[in-house]
Amino acid sequence: MTKDRRKELKDLAGLARCILRQEGGALESLQAQLDPQALHQALHMILGCQGMVMAVGAGTSSTIARRLAHLLTYAGVRAMYLDSGQAQHGYSGLVTEQDLLIAFSRGGETDAVNDLLRLARKRGAGVIGITEKPDSTMGRLCDIRLEAVVAPEHDATGVLPLATSLAHAAIGDILCAAVQPLRGFSREEMAELHPGGAVGRHLNRATRAVAPGSGQDPSSLGSLKGLILDMDGVLWHGELPLPGLAGFFDVLERRGIQ
Repeated sequence: MTKDRRKELKDLAGLARCILRQEGGALESLQAQLDPQALHQALHMILGCQGMVMAVGAGTSSTIARRLAHLLTYAGVRAMYLDSGQAQHGYSGLVTEQDLLIAFSRGGETDAVNDLLRLARKRGAGVIGITEKPDSTMGRLCDIRLEAVVAPEHDATGVLPLATSLAHAAIGDILCAAVQPLRGFSREEMAELHPGGAVGRHLNRATRAVAPGSGQDPSSLGSLKGLILDMDGVLWHGELPLPGLAGFFDVLERRGIQ
């Protein structure tokens, strides 16, 4: 190995450590930055949305918005990604008063995003903003602002949103993880909505294994003698039993679990 090659690898290793420290620190600092009250309000805006949850962003933030839309649909929420650029060419016609927009922007001054949010507000849609600058134009257009401030980025220009993207995506992850149990989203529902891929095959095998009349008990119950169960959101949601409820209690009765 040449001297130049060794130096290049050493420099790369140092840069990798630096990036990982900064991105880890950005996630760590979110614990102190996030306003629990604002997070709670944002969560219940998602749960109470009667229309479509639309994730919005431009540039790098568009990739975070696409990811959030995907994860929300994965959790059983009616969600989509709305391209802010295309919204200026007619796609904004999708927005109704029943919808909720979740917008991402580091500085909050992206014209295409803000134009879409102005229209959304005019039509009576709700708006959640995730940004470094809640006092920005975007921040002022939002009903709820979730703040994530990241130190200068550690790239050659100092502006490429590396750690910022990670922090903003993490806020979306928190919302998605919180939505699932509050919706009463079950493994059976996920199996029904995701029949494809390795995850879908695994979930559908597990669902068939505990189906009523299958004669098979879930091995995960092991030697349990009894269970203490929450009810609302676990056994039923609203006035409706969750999928698989009757089969689950059939299994408990057969095994003599109290």
